Amino acid sequence: MVLPPSQAAYLQTKSHQVLRETVLRALVPHNLNVTEWRALTAMAQTPDGIRLSEIARFISVEAPMVTVIAQKLVKRSLATFAKDHIDKRAKQYRPTEAGQKFLKQVADEIEGALRPLFKGVSAEDLHAYFRVLQGIIAAAEQ
Repeated sequence: MVLPPSQAAYLQTKSHQVLRETVLRALVPHNLNVTEWRALTAMAQTPDGIRLSEIARFISVEAPMVTVIAQKLVKRSLATFAKDHIDKRAKQYRPTEAGQKFLKQVADEIEGALRPLFKGVSAEDLHAYFRVLQGIIAAAEQ
């Protein structure tokens, strides 16, 4: 049975709410919100560093907000920056060693919190779910 897109959208928005709340509960003890976590994750996924404008696109927020987030992460010693090799006016942000360890700890806690939500879901179904999510994101970015 194929669900109509409206039903799939309803299920997706409801599951997004549950997943987001679960992730947020895991982040709160670390004094981190979802947007800050995503920004630090974006930094970690780019070993050579990432500009604030790229982080803004990655996490879908305005550049001024990313500046505040980056400053907070730097102040907490979770991130650092260096001048861009090409454009000396720009900065490249990356997690510090402490930031990388912090991300690993937080990821483990998030995975532990999410595990019960995926109980009974086969690995094959989970991979299909990931492919669908990646397809939606790719289609939206075109």
